Amino acid sequence: MNQKISQIGLALAVVILVGFDGLALAQERVVSAERTNRYLGVPSCSAVACHGSDVAADGIIAHSFRIWNNDPHAGAFRVLYGDRSQKIWTNYRATLPDAELQPKYAYESRACIVCHADPPGTSIPKSQLAVTGSDLQTRMSYGVGCESCHGPARDWISAHATSAWQNPSIWTADRKEAAGFQNTEDLVTRARMCASCHVGDDSREVNHDLIAAGHPRLFFELASYHERYPAHWDRSKDQRKYVDRSEFEGSLSRGDIARASTLKAELWRIGQLVSAESTARLTAHRAGNPDAPWPEFSEYNCYSCHQDLLNPEGSLLKPGSTGQPQWGTWSGVLATELPLASDETIALRSELADKMSSFVVRRGTGAEVGRLADEYATMLETAASQPLAKAEIAALMDHLSQDETLNRLASGDPNWELTAQLYLAAAALRTGPTLYTPEQWIASRDSLRSARSILAFRTPSIYLGSRRQATSPVSFRPRDAEIVLENLRSAAPAPLGDPEVIRRRSPPGPTL
Repeated sequence: MNQKISQIGLALAVVILVGFDGLALAQERVVSAERTNRYLGVPSCSAVACHGSDVAADGIIAHSFRIWNNDPHAGAFRVLYGDRSQKIWTNYRATLPDAELQPKYAYESRACIVCHADPPGTSIPKSQLAVTGSDLQTRMSYGVGCESCHGPARDWISAHATSAWQNPSIWTADRKEAAGFQNTEDLVTRARMCASCHVGDDSREVNHDLIAAGHPRLFFELASYHERYPAHWDRSKDQRKYVDRSEFEGSLSRGDIARASTLKAELWRIGQLVSAESTARLTAHRAGNPDAPWPEFSEYNCYSCHQDLLNPEGSLLKPGSTGQPQWGTWSGVLATELPLASDETIALRSELADKMSSFVVRRGTGAEVGRLADEYATMLETAASQPLAKAEIAALMDHLSQDETLNRLASGDPNWELTAQLYLAAAALRTGPTLYTPEQWIASRDSLRSARSILAFRTPSIYLGSRRQATSPVSFRPRDAEIVLENLRSAAPAPLGDPEVIRRRSPPGPTL
């Protein structure tokens, strides 16, 4: 209460001293302070008695801080002090119309901090960013911390340690959300938290200008990212939700659960939907922003334009037609191949892709593109509550490994991005021995490994022995796509039904 009174007093004092224009500035700072003050920082969670125990026997939740502390997210803010980050920021800063007003250093830039620090940089006044050693800088030094994903903890940190927190009649889901808590046990919520930075949203993005300045391109795919992430939670709790208990008798070990769970398939499905939804909403935002570059090149297949002209092996990834790069070939590109995908959704995605791939996409088309993108995103949003059945998983693997699927999605021009997405789909949909004999399980693993080796970025022989390393699929050819598809066909179990029938079945609820 006293804090709010002092903030109001500060705003009134500024009005008296500098007039009405100062009121807007004061209000921004008061609101920013209120938002920022809801964040307590990583130390509020990392005490030994909370999540910072160093005794493994205390359970994974008790020592989750120790696991997270070795996670790349923990070093996300420190990265901004490195030479590479500073070079990226210097290059990018030079492209901005107000470059002289922008901070000199990457670790002071909102463009970087919005994804590299906790609390979110959008709520930090510029005047506070440059205060070295301040409480705010100390909090940001922990990188992407607990509250970046679990939500600002001021209004729920005490309650979540009580038995009342586990009682849904006391702490309802709505009450928790109102307090700032993000329920990351829900896979859709988890996916959206990841996508807000790893795909982007209306307050943070990695656009083509930033990539050209040196920032890595965003290659987000939820299932594979989730697999590599050092889990600071009980992963078996996630897996247990996606086990068909009717296939087993008696109790299940953790190993049984891990082998039988269709969690990876669910993560892949949700990842496709959320990635496509996030990309569509970002497209709609860019289309409606008169100050943003248009069209935004980062939404297109990079390798339609970026090819190694010195490579003696010949043409690399020819685009569908000269001067016409393909739009939307990575993020959520397989969302419309999922079960329950309606004809309306497929047609809408196709219309959006046609408009964006017409290239030149004139600024005047932005309103129409924005409308289509918003409609598409809304349809995707309704689909996340329909998990894949076992029969659908087997049929979907078969469907995605057919030449017709690749050729249709790639407009007759197989490319690395789409082929890589098909591989990632097969790896996630290979859910466990319950769909395979032991021999088939081993053979499918070997087939996927072969596919992965073909898709890996390989330095052409002309550059071997030099410092130059491949950062793109410079050696990939359309013939390689055929070989990968053959491997994916070998990795798929025998389909348990016609994939087209399963894909088009009538849903019990909202359609995609």
